[in-house]
Amino acid sequence: MELLANSSASSSNLISFWRNPAGWLRDKNLGRGYWTFFSAAFFFDTGFSIYFFLFNLYLFDRHWNEREIGWVGGAMTLGSLLGTLPAGILVRKAGIRPLLIVLFLTAPALNAVRVLWIWEPAQICLALATGVAMSSWGVCFLPAVARLTSEANRTSGFSLIFSVSVGTSMLGGLVCGYLKEWLQRIGILMQPVEVKKVILLASCFIAVVGLIPVLQLRLPTAPSGNEPGTADSEQGTGWRVLTQATAAVVLAGMAGTTNGQVGVALYFVFSAVQWMSSPGLYNLLMNETPESGRSNAAALTLFCNALLGSAATAGAGVLFAKFGYPPVFKGLAASALLIAALFYILVSPMQRSPRPSL
Repeated sequence: MELLANSSASSSNLISFWRNPAGWLRDKNLGRGYWTFFSAAFFFDTGFSIYFFLFNLYLFDRHWNEREIGWVGGAMTLGSLLGTLPAGILVRKAGIRPLLIVLFLTAPALNAVRVLWIWEPAQICLALATGVAMSSWGVCFLPAVARLTSEANRTSGFSLIFSVSVGTSMLGGLVCGYLKEWLQRIGILMQPVEVKKVILLASCFIAVVGLIPVLQLRLPTAPSGNEPGTADSEQGTGWRVLTQATAAVVLAGMAGTTNGQVGVALYFVFSAVQWMSSPGLYNLLMNETPESGRSNAAALTLFCNALLGSAATAGAGVLFAKFGYPPVFKGLAASALLIAALFYILVSPMQRSPRPSL
């Protein structure tokens, strides 16, 4: 989002990321603490983007069926729901850094055991425990970035990490797709299931490497930015409104197209728009929440996202089966327009009015 709609500088002195990346980064003035956390997030996202891309395929290779894999996925979602709100309380009680240390130790270990212990009851229990462990990532991630940035560069901070997350997911897919061929070229012959096992264990190791920068992380005791809202924040809210309106148009287009290639292109645009809106949304949440309540706000937001996402997935399956895709897409487009209107009506006035220091 920030790469397209810079909300921390006026239009007269914008520095283009694409023309001058180094100058753009200098202008954002992101501190050493942020880059330490960025390094930890890079290893965590890289490792687990590869892992979750490949794990279900690995279970298929081990002759699991869709029902069994569904039970495992459902257990992990349930674990995430159960762990998110308690994680918010733990962040307030123990702090962000201790919980991150526990996360970077337990999540890779649990996921490595899942690769080695292919027994359905064990997989369900391990998936539940993994969901609980990994639920603390988002609860730590949002207040950590907020603590390590100011309102002037917070959207940039979120955007950089989200961009890396998308990039590592693409890289993970390429590595998973071509590793067997690369191994064959150097004379290592392995069956597909063995290749997947090696990749999955290696991805857990990549994630645990992020513990090194976590151990070096020093979070300030007070928020870096406590200035009141500015006109630039209002521009950021206008951009979230714009992305939802664009999503509505794209969904309406998907409902009306019968061309597969056009449908794929529209879905690509829809996904890009949703990713672009996330940094601005989380930036807005952290800016509008006092420091003492940020972990709870993050936990509640992520809990609602997981709960509603699960319900929406189940509901969409029923609706698609009953009505087909076009009517459901039209309904989603109407929902996106409603969300854009609610942001404009409810959130924009908050951004225009002065806000007391946090």
